[in-house]
Amino acid sequence: MMNSSKLYKASPEAFFAALDNSIAQLETRLEECATRLDGISGLADRFLTDALPAKLVAAPCTGWSYFAALPNPYFADIFAPEHGTAGAKRWVGKSGRIGARLGLSRALQYDFAIHVVDFASHAAEASFALTINGQPYPWLDTAGHVFRTVVLEDPEAATFEFSIGVDPATIAEDKDVSFSFSMITVTRRG
Repeated sequence: MMNSSKLYKASPEAFFAALDNSIAQLETRLEECATRLDGISGLADRFLTDALPAKLVAAPCTGWSYFAALPNPYFADIFAPEHGTAGAKRWVGKSGRIGARLGLSRALQYDFAIHVVDFASHAAEASFALTINGQPYPWLDTAGHVFRTVVLEDPEAATFEFSIGVDPATIAEDKDVSFSFSMITVTRRG
């Protein structure tokens, strides 16, 4: 736009038309910038909620363990620890299941083990099962009531989520518990 005061003196209508045109161009650019900023903000939010926690937690973590004598930050349906001569154990409630989501890298294989102390019934023991990210895993060894298996790598999974327990239908109506355990370990193979 040429010198504003000269244009205004020559033609106030042309001055205001040029001014309106400049304002319209600025508004268009401002809308484009706002749209780009919203897109960048959305990407940053998704990174902070989805990708970053997995990168921060999963990269250095290659194992996890829980011992029944420790405080319980993981499981909803377990009782306080019982201490005996063989150590501590915790009973799982009538739901028959416990589970947790762990920040373990799924690019690795793991040995999964749970030391079961008691089952509420033989039928409960027969139904004892493990799922990892919704997929059933067979027990490869059950010697000494230590149930073990190998969890295969799954690079497409973001987390290591396990669920373990018995069929609640195998628990008698008069029982409040399904099984007890002393420890759970997940360790990197090799």
